[in-house]
Amino acid sequence: MAQAERRPEPAVGPRRASPWMDEFWVRRLQSLLGLIPIGAFLIFHLYVNLLATQGPTEYNTLINTLEHMPLLIFIEVFVLYLPILFHAAVGFHIVFTPELNVTRYPYGRNIHFYLQRLTGVIAFIFLAYHVVTLRLIPGLNDTHVTFALVQSQLRQTWILILYLVGAIGTIYHFANGLWSFAIHWGIAVGRRAQRAMAYVSAGVFVVLTLVLVRIVLAFAS
Repeated sequence: MAQAERRPEPAVGPRRASPWMDEFWVRRLQSLLGLIPIGAFLIFHLYVNLLATQGPTEYNTLINTLEHMPLLIFIEVFVLYLPILFHAAVGFHIVFTPELNVTRYPYGRNIHFYLQRLTGVIAFIFLAYHVVTLRLIPGLNDTHVTFALVQSQLRQTWILILYLVGAIGTIYHFANGLWSFAIHWGIAVGRRAQRAMAYVSAGVFVVLTLVLVRIVLAFAS
């Protein structure tokens, strides 16, 4: 009995190219920008605000000096705002791409995986609010950020809560991002190195959070 002729399988069309945000170099650049310049600016910004603990005069003097820096707008746009927008755009793509299974697999790194993406959204919203209220609006009104202005805001309960949640979320996103950066860039390869990097990230989170609390107490008192 003759075998039935096997029909050829239907041709499969070309695979759809992955979005440019999934490219290897894009993910690496996004990770790098989270450390430099965004992470570096976060630490510098906390240091500047830590001067609030020395009183209004020292704080206002430094803020006035920074606001009169040459090429300040250029530095803000190309060294800060554009890197943040790029980092956030790729980050939002990552947030809505994978299936988060934290409820099924509540292991430590999986929880951090979820929190990293959640705090990324929180950080972006908080930074947008922070820039609008303490940079854009004062600039449009031809006024300057002063100790008294920040103090008047943080003495309002809802703004204080907003700042604590937003700032702590931003610090966590940066600190946990250090662990991810070390993994993705091949700095922490083995389990021992990754565990050590996890301790470093936790230490950075604790230290920067304590600095934040000290700053908030200086303004809100």
